[in-house]
Amino acid sequence: MLRIARVKKSLFIPSDSNEEKVFSVLSKHGDIVKLVKQHLSPVTASIFASPTVHKTSDEIEWSSELKGQPVLLTSLPKEQQQQAKKLLNDRLSAIARLSDELPQQTPENQRLQPLLKQALHYPSDDAVYVINGQPVITFWGVGGETKSATVTSPTTVMPAINQTQKITKTPRFISILGWLALLALLAFLIWYWLAKNPINWNDYNPFIDEYQQLVDQVKLADDDCLALDKIYQSNISLQRPEEKFTLIKQQVEGKLAICEAYKQLVNTIKLAQGNCLELTTILAENPYLKTPKGIFVALKQQLQNDIKLCEFYKLESIIKEAANNCPELDNILQNNPYLKMPEGSFIELKERLKSDIQRCEYNSLKSKIQKASGNCPELSNILKNNQYLQEPQDKFIELKQQLESSINLCTEYQALKSKIEAASDNCKLLKSIEKEDQYLQNADSMFVKLKQRTAKLIKRCEAYQALESSIKQAGKDCKKLKQLAKENDFLQNAKGKYAKLKRQLDKQRRPCEKKKIENLVNLCPGQRPKKLAPELVVVFDASGSMKHPAEISSKLQSLTQQMEQAQRSGNPLGVLALGVALNLEMSKYGPSQSRMYAAKKAVSSLVPKIPSDMNTGLVVLKKCSTAQKYRFYAPNERRQLLSEINRLNPTQGTPLGSGLSIAGSMIDGVKKPATIIIISDGEESCNANPCAIARQLARSKPYLTINVVDILGTGAGNCLAKATKKGKVYTARNMRDIIKMTEQAASSAIPKSCKK
Repeated sequence: MLRIARVKKSLFIPSDSNEEKVFSVLSKHGDIVKLVKQHLSPVTASIFASPTVHKTSDEIEWSSELKGQPVLLTSLPKEQQQQAKKLLNDRLSAIARLSDELPQQTPENQRLQPLLKQALHYPSDDAVYVINGQPVITFWGVGGETKSATVTSPTTVMPAINQTQKITKTPRFISILGWLALLALLAFLIWYWLAKNPINWNDYNPFIDEYQQLVDQVKLADDDCLALDKIYQSNISLQRPEEKFTLIKQQVEGKLAICEAYKQLVNTIKLAQGNCLELTTILAENPYLKTPKGIFVALKQQLQNDIKLCEFYKLESIIKEAANNCPELDNILQNNPYLKMPEGSFIELKERLKSDIQRCEYNSLKSKIQKASGNCPELSNILKNNQYLQEPQDKFIELKQQLESSINLCTEYQALKSKIEAASDNCKLLKSIEKEDQYLQNADSMFVKLKQRTAKLIKRCEAYQALESSIKQAGKDCKKLKQLAKENDFLQNAKGKYAKLKRQLDKQRRPCEKKKIENLVNLCPGQRPKKLAPELVVVFDASGSMKHPAEISSKLQSLTQQMEQAQRSGNPLGVLALGVALNLEMSKYGPSQSRMYAAKKAVSSLVPKIPSDMNTGLVVLKKCSTAQKYRFYAPNERRQLLSEINRLNPTQGTPLGSGLSIAGSMIDGVKKPATIIIISDGEESCNANPCAIARQLARSKPYLTINVVDILGTGAGNCLAKATKKGKVYTARNMRDIIKMTEQAASSAIPKSCKK
């Protein structure tokens, strides 16, 4: 039931009226409505509002089965008032006719007839409401006269009498007998018909207008889709061919089409539940919701509520995900449209969000303070710039007090820390601080670490003094110096003043290390660790000049000098002529007389004499621009080494600088001695600077020796040998010299009188 109004009784019921009579009529509302519905349409019966009388109050509450918004008749525009009044008068007239002609056969009808007549009365138009165009009366049964249009009973129309018509008189008794016979016959016929077809007075309704009843049913159904469908399916009047019935059928079909659209829209909304964007799109784009009417008004409101609820849960989830992210929470609070002017549950959500932000900021601030512990500038910066500490409230007050206390304690801590660090090398002062400072005596919080730091510095300081004294006392005692370097923990990863002390120890140990490394070449296998055995690399010249004789005659020497002079002067004819002469002279010498042959013999003689714990490397000078690196050959691979050398043939170019650089990269020369033997008969011919390369190797490898076997004494390798402290040049002018000088050049790496 829809409540129409709650009105004071005194407004329409005069104090001198018979209230008991009025209320007796109102109490029969249900019977009166039932009676009207039996004989007229339900919509006609709906003009009587249902009263609820409050005995302890001066008010009566009025309700109706109609759906819609009740509006006072007098507040409607004039045109709408006229339409409503016409409907009201039509229905009151129909009820008035019913009350006049109501069959009297049943006691119930006899009892209700006077009440029905009384119900037609109402005080004024101020007691009339209109719901969706349908008039509804409150305070019906109050007043002396009905406010409806005058109801007139059907009049009997008598036929006009023609003055010229001749009247034939009939004897009176014959006329009476005729009428009696006619009445008897009529009574018999009525009795006979009733015997066959008894009257059901409940179904008796001589006042029904089928069209009007159909119109009233459709109006009463309004937007009730089930009721409309029932009318469409069961009311046969809709099938009648008259135009007015066709129009009302089209009206019902139109409403049912709207009902179907409503149903589809409800399903669409149901499927989109939880998807805020889709719900919002439906609200914005559905044509029935843009300018809603009828049932779509409530549906739009419901959809708007669904969107708000969806956005509420969505926002609640976003807030939950942003927990502990203070900037994100604040961004939500500032920018979410539902929180700018919150309504309903969003008001509570906004308050919860504010509380979350405050709690988040508190935890974040507390964490910042803890992380900044001991950092006085950072703590002061937090106190100065954090907005929640400027005018603190609630738990921020206590946090501010804690922060101020931490800053004071931090200041004391930093001062004491600086004092301790400044005295880090003064054992006496450190002990005095440890003994006298109150913060170290009652160490708490960060001062515990500072106390530990002081104790560590004292221990370190005492250990430093003891170590410094031990190093001085060790002097040049290599054994004691080695023991100190190996066993003292402070020297293993020396830092600060200990790094300086380690440098002093290393300086004192340097002669010991030098002597030790240099002495390695004097030890035989088994007397020295294998990993510290000296290294030996042979740089073998395989350039084109190595095919020349190892021993040059005066004639060959003269021709060679002339050729060099012709080449320098740019005399092509001279070069050609001298070349023929040189080749002719050279043809007198066999391969076994060449420098290459002599060099191979020298290396073959040397290799078996190399100690069994030494590896031997090989680099060959073949052609520009890069020498060829072979590798290191282990003692058990020496046959392979000699095989590689014996396969060599003179080619062109002498990349001496490149060969020296490659050999230098193969040896250590820092932790163990190394020797490079260069067997060559000429100068660099590939635009390198072997002298500079030798000097660089000597600087980076202090225990490197470069020895040069200078075939024919060209002097090309003199700068190489001079670059290292013990380097020498061994001049060889014939085959015997080459073999002998090669063995002497290797002596710096091979100890004497060792069993191989």
